Amino acid sequence: PSGVNGLPLWEQGGVFLLSLGAVLGGATVLIALGTLASRAAPRGLVRTLTSTWPLLGLVYLAAGATHFTYHGAYEAIYP
Repeated sequence: PSGVNGLPLWEQGGVFLLSLGAVLGGATVLIALGTLASRAAPRGLVRTLTSTWPLLGLVYLAAGATHFTYHGAYEAIYP
């Protein structure tokens, strides 16, 4: 456990905002790198990879559905 839930509420808020900033900053960097990589990659490769995105979306959708239907399995991941 991280122990964040034991901190005062204002410190928990600070941890959340710092985490949110880190995630948003990291996502921005990854998007920028992905954009540069897609411009440098051969056109056929980019087309092939982007054609698999609907399948990836279905995988995430299935994982989200099981998150709510198999509570025990997800609760066992984190003590």
